[in-house]
Amino acid sequence: MGDLAQIRVDAVLRPSTDSLAPVGPATSRLDAAAGPDFVTLRTTREPLDIGAAIVTGAGDLAAQFVIHAVVHTDVHRTSRSTIERALVSAWQRATDWGLRTLAAAPPGVGAGLEPAEASALLIASFNARCSALPDGPTLTIVVDDEAERARVEAGLRTIP
Repeated sequence: MGDLAQIRVDAVLRPSTDSLAPVGPATSRLDAAAGPDFVTLRTTREPLDIGAAIVTGAGDLAAQFVIHAVVHTDVHRTSRSTIERALVSAWQRATDWGLRTLAAAPPGVGAGLEPAEASALLIASFNARCSALPDGPTLTIVVDDEAERARVEAGLRTIP
């Protein structure tokens, strides 16, 4: 349990739109904690494709970098499928950049996914992409309170 903005890791995962705007209240809170310069760090010249992921500086966050995972566009709304595609890209960026410690809140909560389902998707995608890598990254799942922690743990029990 904690505040994603205060977790000392190499990078935090941030769901975003195709223009790297925040998706939902949790992402907006993360952006506010990152400070006013973060808007400049996350500026793109043109919209990104759904499922894309890019790495930027983290502004005033405790993390050094932010991995922006594009889960929403005007054409594609946030869904399990868009989140899954973006997570695959995010984990690839993390390994490309040599990021060793990562943190994320369960993605898609409030956009149709329950915390247990979102957590299971987060862990399954991470394990599929990163667990077999020698010296692969580690992932910390960050939740706000005990109730969310219990729902996340329920989701983790569903992963084979």
